[in-house]
Amino acid sequence: MNIKLAAIIHGSNSTTAQTILETFITRLQSQGFRIGGLTATEYTRRDGKKDKCIRGIESGILYPIFQNLGNDSESCRLNPAGLANAAGELLSLLENPPDLAIINRFGIMEAAGKGFFQEFLDLVYADIPVLTLLNSSKYLQQWREFTNNEATELAANLESLMTWFNTCIKNTDDNYMSKTPQSNSKITKTVTV
Repeated sequence: MNIKLAAIIHGSNSTTAQTILETFITRLQSQGFRIGGLTATEYTRRDGKKDKCIRGIESGILYPIFQNLGNDSESCRLNPAGLANAAGELLSLLENPPDLAIINRFGIMEAAGKGFFQEFLDLVYADIPVLTLLNSSKYLQQWREFTNNEATELAANLESLMTWFNTCIKNTDDNYMSKTPQSNSKITKTVTV
């Protein structure tokens, strides 16, 4: 049996997968599900240029995760301090579990056992469904090693995400995800596409 961990597989360009993920989050939220975690977005730096960051889905807080090293720098711009700040948002999900946790991606840091590696483990061990993005041309082998081939690899389409999430709901005990945060009543339907 697979663990409640899945990755939306994409190639070198994650734009389509990210758009599908955002649509999926919105769809679930509109159906009363609580979604927590982090998703990728952009912000405007002090110098007026756009840069990537991650956003807390529930808090709305933007976490800049890249350092501005200047135009001529060839060093890795990833900022471990930015990742550490964002990790607190993921850890808070352990105290108040959502219906689904999103971790923006399994990337270079996680492939090396850093970044949100521990948060992935903590959320999965807490039996919280976790969804992420994965660049299959770079990190597929590390992902499969990390998950011991027990995670689900999803195509970047709403139908596959909905099917996976419905499976998570069906395999969850009644005291956990089966209650809506608004009414605390049982959910007897599956997520609709």
